[in-house]
Amino acid sequence: MTTQPPDGPRPERSLPVPDPVEALSDLESQAAAWSREEREAEVDDRVVEAYRSVTLAARLVASLGRDLVVDLGRAGRVRGELTGAGDGWAVLEDDRGVETVVLTEAVSVVHGAVHAAASAAAWPLSSRRSLAASLTRQLADQAPVVLTLRDGERRSGRGRRVGADFLELGVDDGGTVLVALSAVATVRRA
Repeated sequence: MTTQPPDGPRPERSLPVPDPVEALSDLESQAAAWSREEREAEVDDRVVEAYRSVTLAARLVASLGRDLVVDLGRAGRVRGELTGAGDGWAVLEDDRGVETVVLTEAVSVVHGAVHAAASAAAWPLSSRRSLAASLTRQLADQAPVVLTLRDGERRSGRGRRVGADFLELGVDDGGTVLVALSAVATVRRA
């Protein structure tokens, strides 16, 4: 024997039956939205990853001909037109026409660069020179030069030769000192 609730039998509840076409349409919309979000996230990840391969040299080469201000920490600041740049180096010419080779490992901040990067395949031949070749040009004919070291110290002498990780500087007493490139921020003719 079944007992009835005191207020009578409960009415049967009927659940609405969804329209199958509408349900499929909703599922397709959700799937499309998820797919779009997934693609957008993948594109964002690829853009971030691609930009991680852009080097300071690529940004500097794209900025050739621009007036830049380059901060070098304790070694000071160099201003001028960017007349050359490559992997590990940049050349700025001041308003008197004096060129300064900047070793990019000493750079802390660059002001005035363009918002683009130059692909290495599109670099001019002069930008493909090594740091040693660029310094050798600056030291040609053993002209008097001033080295600014990363700690701010200045060394004067006559540039001689550039080795793998050092340069030779002729000093006033006729001797030669070896200066580690890792200590150099800039080289300019005196």
